[in-house]
Amino acid sequence: MSEVRLPDLIRRASPGVSGWCAVGAHPDVSVPSLEQARQCALVTPDTIPACEPRVVELDLENGATVIAFSELAPSGTEPAAHLVVHARIQPGIVRAVGDVVAVPALRIRALDDSFDEQTSGELFSACGDALRWQWQPPPSIADGLYELTVVGYEQTSVVVRLFVTLSPPPTDPMDPCALTLLPGTRKAGIGVSSPPATFPRPPLLSVESSGCVVSAWSAHSNGYVLVPSASDLHRVEVWRSCRGGLVAVLDVGAPVRDAIFWQSSFGSTFPGIGGLGVVALATADHVFLFDLHGCPRLGADPDAPIGLAGDGATPLPFGDVTDALALGLDEAGNLLVIAREAPQVRVFRTDGSELLARASFPARGWYASRRSAAFVFTSAGCGYQLEPGRVGDGCCVEPNRALTEEESLFFRLIDDLSALRARAAYPSSGSVILGPGAPEDALDARRPGVQWHRVLLFGEIPDGCAVRIETRAFDDLVAGDPLEPGGWSKPVVAGPSAAVPVSSPGDTRVTAGEVLVLAPPGRYLWLRLTLQSNGGATPRLTSLELEQPREGIGQYLPEVFQNSTPEDDFLRRWLALFESTAFDGVAQRLDAYSELFDPRYAPEAMLPFLAEWLQVLDLQRLREDPPAFRRALARAADLAKTRGTVDGLILAVKLYLDLQVQIVESFKTRSGFILGAGVTLQGVTGPVLGCHTGLSVEPSGMILGDSPLLGDGYLLECETRTGTVPSQFEVWVPARDVCRTEDLAALRLVVDTEKPAHTHYCVRETGASGWVLGLQSVVGQELGPEFDRNSLNPATYGLVLANGPGRPKPLGEGLVLGRDSRLAAKPGQPTLQLGGSSGQGLVVGQTTRIGTAL
Repeated sequence: MSEVRLPDLIRRASPGVSGWCAVGAHPDVSVPSLEQARQCALVTPDTIPACEPRVVELDLENGATVIAFSELAPSGTEPAAHLVVHARIQPGIVRAVGDVVAVPALRIRALDDSFDEQTSGELFSACGDALRWQWQPPPSIADGLYELTVVGYEQTSVVVRLFVTLSPPPTDPMDPCALTLLPGTRKAGIGVSSPPATFPRPPLLSVESSGCVVSAWSAHSNGYVLVPSASDLHRVEVWRSCRGGLVAVLDVGAPVRDAIFWQSSFGSTFPGIGGLGVVALATADHVFLFDLHGCPRLGADPDAPIGLAGDGATPLPFGDVTDALALGLDEAGNLLVIAREAPQVRVFRTDGSELLARASFPARGWYASRRSAAFVFTSAGCGYQLEPGRVGDGCCVEPNRALTEEESLFFRLIDDLSALRARAAYPSSGSVILGPGAPEDALDARRPGVQWHRVLLFGEIPDGCAVRIETRAFDDLVAGDPLEPGGWSKPVVAGPSAAVPVSSPGDTRVTAGEVLVLAPPGRYLWLRLTLQSNGGATPRLTSLELEQPREGIGQYLPEVFQNSTPEDDFLRRWLALFESTAFDGVAQRLDAYSELFDPRYAPEAMLPFLAEWLQVLDLQRLREDPPAFRRALARAADLAKTRGTVDGLILAVKLYLDLQVQIVESFKTRSGFILGAGVTLQGVTGPVLGCHTGLSVEPSGMILGDSPLLGDGYLLECETRTGTVPSQFEVWVPARDVCRTEDLAALRLVVDTEKPAHTHYCVRETGASGWVLGLQSVVGQELGPEFDRNSLNPATYGLVLANGPGRPKPLGEGLVLGRDSRLAAKPGQPTLQLGGSSGQGLVVGQTTRIGTAL
């Protein structure tokens, strides 16, 4: 088998270079160039020894286009444009305290060799593995492609396109390492038939990381929220959480149209900013940056000057915007500025440089998803849907719902901007010819008369797209010139349904398509690939693999029959059906036989049989959710080991119903006459009321002492006064999880199946909100100005009942009566210790009694 990677393709226009050759390419087909092939064919970091110095990461993507620089000049001087570049190296630069370390320089070279310059850098981390350079280009620099390389680490470079004087043409992102059709653009329709006269402000609707919907412009993962001031349009307030706690007030001296938290990709390395990033505010004409303390900045650089528009500072590095409407973040964490006037979509990096925005956008809802992952455009209803579950799964996650007309109007108007109405469009088809450029190339079988077997396509063929393959083979490299019109075989078309496994031992890959080579025998092989699109997507081929013929059962036929159908190779393909079914088919079934009994890989129809064999409940809910069914089957051993225990019940309910319940046994909650039953401290069991304690100072009928007399009636003997209900337990479950009758019935079914047969239980539904005593509350904790219900302060907590969610100290580990506390005593008198051992204090019920000793 010969494996050929498309990045290894070169053009015939490169003389003297051996390898794959792409000839006769259609102008609408993107074929990787030689320079791109070298970039794509770089060895992966995993194959390089860790001790070899190398650049692991440069923060500019290959092919990135920078169309502006940061302007960080002091006020009153000419702005000095510069580009900030970060890199991470391995191994890091080791330096001792006080030593001056030479940091590798950054080389900036024009690809046409018209410019070549180096700039010094600085260490940007304590580990010595992060570097930063600030390059100030000379005034004479020209627009064009420039290669950025770290001196001494030349194996990794980045090519960027700089536009200093000219405006760049719009481009669409495409894979430079794959064979694709060149993208174009087309216009989409209007969504708001009668737009309002003025553009509305962004709705006060944001989603926290836990899934809670709050009235704010933006919510931070650490809980901070941005809320516009109700009394002043110039101000935006930073709150500690959605429940309040004002941290800072941001005032820019002009009406604020939008605000958003901007987390820097290098946030942990920026002093004074940290991992929380910065806050970006947009007015009609400018974009301002603040930190979370309310300090204004002109950029992410901590050394940048600070100021407001009101005190004479210019809002650089972002320059001027025209009628800004909204802010957002792209997939790489860059800041998006949406404006009414062109350019309507602008992309800013953390250093203030501007990246070229894409020319087309996939569909409606693109901006909404950049604002929050919880905003989803549903094509079925042609509207916006709020899905908080996409952000988090906390206890306060709201249900999915459609946005109201007022809430969705802002997003629908953004969709109708002319820049966002552009959609990717691809030509209907385009062809390219791939073949050898010289002897001993990849498509050279190295012996004449070879019958090539099949072509494996790797990549992606979307729905509605196809790849048509034609082949030709010759023993003479010159005679087989692929630009000659004749000599091509009948075409074979591979569509989305052509994906099949490679079917080789140990190879689990799946091809995008598999076609037979119909060309006659020959040493050299050429392929003509025609990519066919559906208008909105293109086939994407990343690599090809070609196989020479496998000796099948046709070799046992008389020679006159072996080559009886040379044109379409019908005989060999017809016999291959029997080989794959009668021979390979049986082998494949035997190889996959073990998967029938593995819940992770078994067919879905096999899961009920596995459930019966493994004694796992076959619930309708699990049949409707195969992944959950597989998880329950995979934990069958754990269910069997813990069946009949508290842990087993909790695990069963979690696996079967995805509910988190709490099992409370009666002896832990009910104690009729026993104080501290079952608890032994320092060798002394907790006192029994009536056996070890007395509640009176007179020897009368009211003594609970050695004689079990209470008034005129006698108490039961100590052995029978346990205070518990035998074989009884309670199942505590949040009421919101069993609000339907079928949910409660399913819970009872699981508990009845998994509990011991002799036990009894009842289901207690806890409150859907608030605090449940013993489950979600702490008794005895002080409530002061600094009280936080989400944390347990060891200096203030008192008695903790049970151990509810988030409570680290249950009874027996927090404040324990008799171990951590004592009864008060007058000054000078000995302290009475409860639960102390001999020599450490007096024990209530053994050496002393409450009151006067009898």
